[in-house]
Amino acid sequence: MSFEESVHNVTLTGNEISTILYCLEGYIDGNDDYNQGGNFSLDVDNIFSALESVCDNYQGNFTANDVQKCITNGTDYRECVDHLVDSMECAN
Repeated sequence: MSFEESVHNVTLTGNEISTILYCLEGYIDGNDDYNQGGNFSLDVDNIFSALESVCDNYQGNFTANDVQKCITNGTDYRECVDHLVDSMECAN
């Protein structure tokens, strides 16, 4: 089996996944190669599906109690709450 045909596991942060999705979305917007369908379009759609499912299946463990601990540790309140909200958005 060739490199192109084999499945590879990679480790990415949520921010890295978001960056990839953002870049792909910008690249395919108005892209003739994507709009023509074919293998390129199929590959891009599969990448979107795989990366979006990671976020859809993520179950963040950050709770209101974690916000309190975060603040107690000296982190800014806004950053702690933002982290809580971000973890909730990804779980939806």
